[in-house]
Amino acid sequence: MTNASFKAPPNRHPNQRVGLFVDTQNLYYSARDLGRKALESGGRYVDYETLTRYVAQGRRLEFATAYVVEREGDTAAHGFIAKLSNLGYRVRR
Repeated sequence: MTNASFKAPPNRHPNQRVGLFVDTQNLYYSARDLGRKALESGGRYVDYETLTRYVAQGRRLEFATAYVVEREGDTAAHGFIAKLSNLGYRVRR
């Protein structure tokens, strides 16, 4: 996903409520497997801030929950979890 601005489709209204549930492991592997050539030329990643804006698109985002697999000794996961929290996601391990 890019950081492009999104225009809400006409059937969405500001009083509609949205809840976002994200399986981070599934998204990571899906982005990774979209193509090895893409990985070699800069990689593919999930932009969670853009994902949140895209899902809400003119509606009220009630909450965003991210499910994370945290392995023992994985220090990189702590930074990832902190970034998700800073974006407003409730992180569930």
